[in-house]
Amino acid sequence: RLHNVSRRRPAGAAKFLFIAATAVSDPPTFYDVLGLANNDVALPDIKTAYRKMARRYHPDVCPPEELEENTKRFLEVQEAYETLSDSRRRAMYDAHLLNFGPRKRWDLNAGEGVHWKRQWEGQLLGLQYRNTTKDANSNSWGARMRRKKEQEQQEQSS
Repeated sequence: RLHNVSRRRPAGAAKFLFIAATAVSDPPTFYDVLGLANNDVALPDIKTAYRKMARRYHPDVCPPEELEENTKRFLEVQEAYETLSDSRRRAMYDAHLLNFGPRKRWDLNAGEGVHWKRQWEGQLLGLQYRNTTKDANSNSWGARMRRKKEQEQQEQSS
């Protein structure tokens, strides 16, 4: 009888395990970081929540033993405020939450970096293409000098 009693879980144990597992797997959203209930908040509410959290976690006002943790939290609060206070970034972030949920790490610069890289590569390819076609059809000084240099190299190698 005593053995069976020790095998039973307390009444709230399963609920606690579920909450703990959920908290570990889902990173907080920027709205959670600022302590906001949902994403339907106005800019003044975001600013108020940011000021409250910034005062709470600012490295200058925390005890020395909590400096590292508070600095980390302050940087998270700062990132959340920078994203949510800018209307363009907030729209991108909300779309990210809608598509991926809070499980995938939000990285604003990664998305812009990929777009920027593709755009830059496209421009570079366009310039290279124009350069090769322009030299064949152009009579500019640079094109003439390149053709002259190629002819001299061909004559020297023959």
